[in-house]
Amino acid sequence: MNTNDIDTFFFGPPTTPLFGCLHIPEGTGRDRGVVLSSPPPPEYARSHRPLRSLAQLLVRAGFPVLRFDYYGTGDSAGYPEGCRLKRWLSDLDHAVDALRTRAGVSDVALVGLRLGAALAARCVENRNDIQCLALWDSISGQDFLEQWRYLQLDTNWCDTVDTTIPGFCEIWGVSFSEDLVTDLSTLNVTPHRLTRDTRVLVLDGVKEGAGTDLAAACAQHGAITRHSYVPSPRFWIEAEQYLAPGEIIQTVADWIDSPE
Repeated sequence: MNTNDIDTFFFGPPTTPLFGCLHIPEGTGRDRGVVLSSPPPPEYARSHRPLRSLAQLLVRAGFPVLRFDYYGTGDSAGYPEGCRLKRWLSDLDHAVDALRTRAGVSDVALVGLRLGAALAARCVENRNDIQCLALWDSISGQDFLEQWRYLQLDTNWCDTVDTTIPGFCEIWGVSFSEDLVTDLSTLNVTPHRLTRDTRVLVLDGVKEGAGTDLAAACAQHGAITRHSYVPSPRFWIEAEQYLAPGEIIQTVADWIDSPE
């Protein structure tokens, strides 16, 4: 099977198109497709290889998989001043719709990593067509910002605030508008609503038990929840971690492929 069969295209708003890579399985494929929700910079680049590896595993199993760039990141249109939580949530909606239309699937699984998982949890609150939700090392917006600010100060990367551009702060070389920082401070990891019997995987790779409260909250909504711990390096931070964490990626792929 050729796992390099990738359809690259733009989708979403015509004036601010989003870049997508659709991994296409050989043959008929499954009626379930998968959307991968990546974290934004500064974790975006270091998460590329693990998420691509996950997409390749899934496409070998017959699942069409869409990777995409949020507004203002990667190859999608947009500028830092236009990045807002509401826009990114809209982007994820567009991605789910694009997968359904382009791959012709009716069953959708959504996999989010780190802040991408928090965005995925918010996305499912307003949709009834997400059957599976995998939350991989999910982190709230406030914790995301605080972790990177701490790393920046601890390593003397640069000043926390870029005073040359009013209304912006710089975090690890990435410009965040004050509006986006305010938005992210309200983004938590727990979905406020889940369609009953949605399958949810809460996956901890860094700290055992980190997702205990999240898993319990999902179960309270009636979701069929699995909480797993698979030790994994912090590849989104640790630059020396060049290899994709195979065991935790395989865990996600196996869960999506399982009937329950």
